[in-house]
Parts: sequence; structure tokens; C-alpha cells
Amino acid sequence: MTDPSPIAALDVERIRFSLEPRLAAVLEAFPGFAARRGSLVPSDPEAIRRRLLASALRLSATMAPSAHAQAEVAKRVLGVEGELELYQSSGRENAALHLVRAPILLEIQGRMLSLLDHGAGVALFGHELGHFVAHGPWTGLGATALAGAALADAGVLPAVQTDAARRLVVAREITADRFGLLACQDLDTALRLEMIATTGLSG
Repeated sequence: MTDPSPIAALDVERIRFSLEPRLAAVLEAFPGFAARRGSLVPSDPEAIRRRLLASALRLSATMAPSAHAQAEVAKRVLGVEGELELYQSSGRENAALHLVRAPILLEIQGRMLSLLDHGAGVALFGHELGHFVAHGPWTGLGATALAGAALADAGVLPAVQTDAARRLVVAREITADRFGLLACQDLDTALRLEMIATTGLSG
């Protein structure tokens, strides 16, 4: 299987699901939201790395060559730069990106890696790297979404903004799915990843 070609001058905003900025605007209309957003402390990369090292297994390229190869393909196709660290943890089959700028911290849960073929692996890492480029707290929309989720969980927001914050979580996943599709550049492969994640069955 030939790896997909890199995307020249990838425009995040052309890929982003259009509902994201509309929902973010609803959150930002809440009086005092900007001040609350600014008061939230960004995640500490070293604290997160220490927690991951204590609770999960860091996967070196020697330990998980296929996963690292798939991640590198997704990085190259999407034009994402920076060191990537992979971690394996227990739990239901899933993946999670820790939204810190450097290094890129990606946690794989359960048997997920063993279920993926090469293309589905590229799509998975493309999805997570999509969160990195589109939803990092160093971006305006990323900071708004994270603050909205935190304030909704704390019960601070009225019903309209709480609903917007929860819908924004789903909208962000649709954006990340688009990045996953662009990374693997094959619709069947992207759909296969969705089925693997949903059913827990091997690709």
C-alpha cells in the first residue's frame, strides 16, 4: 500500500466543521466568559508527562514500530511538526491527545493498536493530530472550547451556553474525523477506523 501524499499548505479553517465557530460565539456571548477563559491555567506538559509515565507505558519506536510509522505518515501528510510521544494505557479501546504544545502527547488505550491495519492507524493518528492543530488551547477556538467544557461541568453556565459547550465537543470530533480522512486519503479506510472504534473488532 502506497502512503498518501503530503497536503501542501493545509488550511485548518477550510477543514474545520463550520458549526464550531458558531457554537464558540454562543459561549463567548456569555457575560464574563472572556475573563473566565483567560483565568484558566494551561496544562503543564511536564506534569502530564509525569502522570503518563506513572500510569502508562511509553512506547518507543523499537517497542511499537508500526504505530510510530503510522504516526509519522500522518504527521508528514498533515504537515505537523514536533516531537511525538506515544503511551499505552488500559481501558476501553480509544485514543486521546493531551492538549499541550510540546511534546505532542498521545495516549492509546486498551487493545486499539492491535486492532488497526496500517491505513486505519494513519487515520487514527490523523484524527488525533487534527485535534492538535485545530483545538490546542494556544488557538482561540481551542481555548474557548476547553473553557466552555470546564465551566459547563462546573455548572456555571446557563442552559443555552451549556448546550453549546456540549455540542461543541461533538463538532470538534467531526473536525478531527476530517483530518483523519485527509491523513489516510481513503474513505473506506476512514470508515473502517470508525467501525473498529465502535465495535472493538479488528480491521
